[in-house]
Amino acid sequence: MSAVLEAGEPTISSREDAPHEEPFLNPDVIGHICKFLGTSDIKNCRLVSSPWNYGATPILKVRSRITLEFSPGYDDDGHPFGADLGGWDISDVVKKLEFYPGNVRLAIPSTEYNLPPPDFAMFPFDNNFKSICVQYPLGDQFHWQRELFTKFILSSSTTLEQLKSEWLEDEVSLDFPLLGGTVFPKLTKLGVGRYFDSDGAVKRIGRAIAVSFPNLKYLKANCDYLVAMSEDGLLPNLSRSLTCLKLGGDLNTNGLECLLKIPASLKKFVLGNGHPLEFEIDDRVDELPTIFYKLLKKHAPTLEHLDLDMSWINEEENHLQWKFPVFPVLKKLCLDYADMLTDVVFEKSGYFGPINYAINFPVLETLYIFCSTKEASRVEAFLPPEMNCQVVPSVKQVDVRIRNYPGVLDQIKIYVRIMALFPNARDHVVSNLQRLLNLA
Repeated sequence: MSAVLEAGEPTISSREDAPHEEPFLNPDVIGHICKFLGTSDIKNCRLVSSPWNYGATPILKVRSRITLEFSPGYDDDGHPFGADLGGWDISDVVKKLEFYPGNVRLAIPSTEYNLPPPDFAMFPFDNNFKSICVQYPLGDQFHWQRELFTKFILSSSTTLEQLKSEWLEDEVSLDFPLLGGTVFPKLTKLGVGRYFDSDGAVKRIGRAIAVSFPNLKYLKANCDYLVAMSEDGLLPNLSRSLTCLKLGGDLNTNGLECLLKIPASLKKFVLGNGHPLEFEIDDRVDELPTIFYKLLKKHAPTLEHLDLDMSWINEEENHLQWKFPVFPVLKKLCLDYADMLTDVVFEKSGYFGPINYAINFPVLETLYIFCSTKEASRVEAFLPPEMNCQVVPSVKQVDVRIRNYPGVLDQIKIYVRIMALFPNARDHVVSNLQRLLNLA
């Protein structure tokens, strides 16, 4: 039996009579455990007890992106909410912010409404976001949303690591916040893709890249912004820590030449990001292959991943010879329906000629070539004839797909040549061959 309490004196009771206490587990250990769990499991861990909630919540914040909607969305049938704005309340945003999320998406799900501005005092501006994905549309009806979004971005200047602009489904032209020279020392990843049509937005993007983001490592952008930076003399100020550059949009010879001013040494370079990078045939088009070669050669010593998808505007054809330098550390090469590259030669000692993998791509591990029938010559450029007796043991994954190729047998012959050239990619080639036979 337990001892009787008298006058509030503490008593010593037996282990059997002691009240059950939850075994202590360091929240840091809980957090480490949660790093190996899925997001749904982490949410369940928060329900176990206060220590588990305390240890699991920071991991959930890092893992999750919370969407904050600053206009009414759509109903179950995909229609905008009616005039009563049912199902949406700006106070819901405040409630979500009380969770202090690290990653947020500032969204305007419907452009049907011209809403009155709320009292900004209701929003906390001490969240210290690490990642913001923002819809920042042009138009007077979005004035207060842009002002509010800018305050969220600026208030996280010391903690923000990633900023991405996201287009709206209605394809409304986007704007870009005026950062006023504010420096974001931790921001390493920036995505500013399509729909920045105004000159003001383009110039603000260029200035932000050059001034506000000094430690940028990853940049996904349209070529227009870098060309504008070059015209303003800002491109040499681009962060030297930049290692990944993904470019989309349209370009001409002068624009490609501007990219030579990039001071960084890239590890990953993508020309054509989801859509082909379209080139204009201008009065300097004959210089395009030489500038292209200089650009690749500039980054070749550090480049580990090269992805090219380049085409002529309006499907114009211009037969030029494209020169590839030696890539001493390149591990992955992707040619995604790059219909400009119909005639390709490779650098040797003092001249250009057929490919020699031991010289041109000595450590290549992955090769993807996707093309249409009219560009099949590019496949031949990367598959030397058997008389050369080249064997490339470093390549582990390879795929060659020719769209609308006339005969399955001809494609099978290509796969046979690939297996002889890349013996350590045999399993990968066999799986692709099986896919081809299933389609046939």
